[in-house]
Amino acid sequence: MASLNDWLSRYTLLVSAPARGKEPVSHRLRDGFLLARVGQDAWSFLEGVLEPFGLRPRHLVVLMELRDRGATSQGTLLEALRFDAATLVSLLNHLEGQGLLVRRRDPDDRRRHIVNATAKGKRRLQQADEAITLAEDELLGALTPEQRDQFAQALRALEQAGWGGPSRRARPATPSPRAAPGSAS
Repeated sequence: MASLNDWLSRYTLLVSAPARGKEPVSHRLRDGFLLARVGQDAWSFLEGVLEPFGLRPRHLVVLMELRDRGATSQGTLLEALRFDAATLVSLLNHLEGQGLLVRRRDPDDRRRHIVNATAKGKRRLQQADEAITLAEDELLGALTPEQRDQFAQALRALEQAGWGGPSRRARPATPSPRAAPGSAS
C-alpha cells in the first residue's frame, strides 16, 4: 500500500488534472469511487453489527460523543457531529425513546436542551462498542497494522479537510458542465 503522502499526492494530481485529453479511467481505478463503494459496504456491515443492539451507526456516534463529553447542549452536539439539525433531532428522539439518553431544559437558558446518556445508554454503548471493535478488526483485517494506521491517517486528513459532513455535500468542489463558462449548449 502506498504511503499517506503518496496517496494524497496522487489524489491531488487526479483532482487538479484537466479533464480534456485524458484517457478514460475505469471507476474501479478512481479513488473517490473506490472509497465510496468500500464506505457503503462498511456502513452496511456496521449496521448489521449494531442491529441486535437496536442502534445504527449514527446512534452509536451520538452515544460515543456523549460518553466523551458528558452532559452537553444539543447545539454543541450538532456542531461536534456535523449533522444537520433534523437528523440530530431524529437520532435523539430514537435514543430517548429507547431510554438511552435524556434531554432536559438548561436551567440557565431555557431555550437550550442538555443531553445526557442514561445508565442504560452507557451499558448499551459499552456492549455495542465492543461489537464494533471486533467488526473493525474483521473489516480492516486485510491491512497490516502499518497500512491500517496509514489508512486511518488518510481518513482523518480528509475529514479535517472538510469531508464527511453536510457542509461538503451541499457545495460540490467542481462546477457542473452546464455552469462552465463558454460552453456550447
